[in-house]
Amino acid sequence: SDGVPSRISPVPGTTIDVPRNGTGSISVRVADLNNNPLPSGTTVSAAITGTGLTLGQPRSFTIPCTTEPPVYGFSTSHSSTATTGVTGLLTLTIESPGGAGSSGITSTVTYPVVVPAG
Repeated sequence: SDGVPSRISPVPGTTIDVPRNGTGSISVRVADLNNNPLPSGTTVSAAITGTGLTLGQPRSFTIPCTTEPPVYGFSTSHSSTATTGVTGLLTLTIESPGGAGSSGITSTVTYPVVVPAG
């Protein structure tokens, strides 16, 4: 693998719907241009922004030596007494290790998070 996450599913920008005072999740598959797994040691970590939104555990994964691109799940929950809708952003940072004499590759993708008004 060249370490570049060229095939990410679901497509970055896909909305994650989270119910008011509930939990939503997304399962992410990360692969290179040829649909191979990223190099062993690549990390996929998550962060979230948005009022009342929290990220579940685990918040990061390390890709093992494997022949198929793995799928990793991230969950987010909402907790608030406010009745207005909330929008947030789930950000995934994908860091591939560098090879001999080269630095690694860091890529960032985002998914909007939406909690309806209620």
